[in-house]
Formats: sequence, C-alpha cells, structure tokens
Amino acid sequence: IRIGEHFGRVSERGLFDTEIQTETRELISLPNVYCITNPVTTTRSSGTIISSSLSLGYDLDHRQVESLLAAAAQTSGLAEPFVHILELGNFSVIYRVSGFLEDPKRLISARSKLYASVLDTLHSKGVEIMSPSFMNQRQMSDKAKIIPPTTAKPKVEKRKPSAEDIAFDKAEKAEKLEKEKKQIRQEIEKQEASVKGATNEETKKAKQEAIKELQQRLKALEETPKQDEDNAVDAAEASTSNGGHL
Repeated sequence: IRIGEHFGRVSERGLFDTEIQTETRELISLPNVYCITNPVTTTRSSGTIISSSLSLGYDLDHRQVESLLAAAAQTSGLAEPFVHILELGNFSVIYRVSGFLEDPKRLISARSKLYASVLDTLHSKGVEIMSPSFMNQRQMSDKAKIIPPTTAKPKVEKRKPSAEDIAFDKAEKAEKLEKEKKQIRQEIEKQEASVKGATNEETKKAKQEAIKELQQRLKALEETPKQDEDNAVDAAEASTSNGGHL
C-alpha cells in the first residue's frame, strides 16, 4: 500500500492510526485522518504489474530490443510480458518492459530479478545499455563494447530469506493473524447456524461447547498484538535494569 509518500505493508490497524511496515523494516504510524486526506494506492492481492525503463541507442532495431526485453521479463518469472516505447529522445529511445507478478508479496525481489534479467539478456546479445550521448574519453576500437564479463551463478543449496521476509516480518505476521481470525469467525457462524437447526440435545450441547472453544481461541488471537507489545516493553525494561545488557 502507498499512502501519500509512504510505501509498505499494513502491519496494524487501530481506531486512530494505521501502522505500515516499510521495505527497510521501519514501522510508521499514520493517523487515520492523514490516510483519509491523502491518496491511497493499494496493490491488489491477485497480482500487480512491475516495470523497468531504460534508454538505448537509435542504432538498434526496436523490434530486436522489444523481443529481448520481453524475453528478459519472462526469464525473471513475470507472466504476459509487454514492451512499450515511451519516448524518442534527442539522443536515445526510451523503452519500458513490464510483466504481471502473481505474488505481490515478492514485489521487491521480483523487481530486482527483472533488472538483473534485463542486464543479462541484453549483454548476452551484445547490446550496450548506455545512451549515445555517453562521452568516452578512452581510446578504443570501434568494435569494442562496454559489457561486463559473464560470471557463473553460485549454486544455492537451500532457500535464503528474501528481502520481503526480512522487511515485512510484522506485516506478514499480522496478515496471517487476520486470516486465522476470519476463519474462526466463519466457523463460529457455521456452528451457530447448525445449533439452531439441531433437534438432539446432546448434539446441540456439543456444538455449543465447540463454539465456546472457538470464541476462546478468537479472544486469545485478538489479544496477541497487545501481548507482543507488552513483551517488547518488558524486554526493554529488563535490558535497562541490567545496564543495557541482556
């Protein structure tokens, strides 16, 4: 979500303010009045489009460039890639490559993968990513190209935490908590409806006990954020009383 100039994931909602967690793991509390009076942009949970723009020289065939950029987007894991020419500048052509990201939670990593894939794809085909207005003060052959050498990708034995896992830890926990509470509320409604239609007293009593247990679970989940805050305060006080050492 983006509210005004702030971007991140919602980690907590209150009566007076809304807390979002930024991609640098900071927690920002925004007064709800601010949320009402500023533009709010929400990334849809069903997916979003991410893009990358770059300028290339007029000496390149735009059909070749469009094909390479679309391939780069597909290689990075984006679906339905497409390329637009944004501007015919004085010295270069500005392209924008876009693609559909099905899991918006991986927005930061997906954008980085797209940038890397564009670099790899264009460099592998001998395409320099620089404007023709670039001033080269070295003596070079006309056939020389500024392309970094290709290096082998290191083997990854196990999955490492992504940037989103680290940056949005509280927001991720809050989302899972909300989903679990929603499921319990739906189950309570289902059980209450079945109690009304039950004719057997034992069956009705068993369902009422099940409802009571679900309500207790729901109450415990609703108190979880408050308990987390209390634990954090207790830890801070303990650290202070021990001279700042845990």
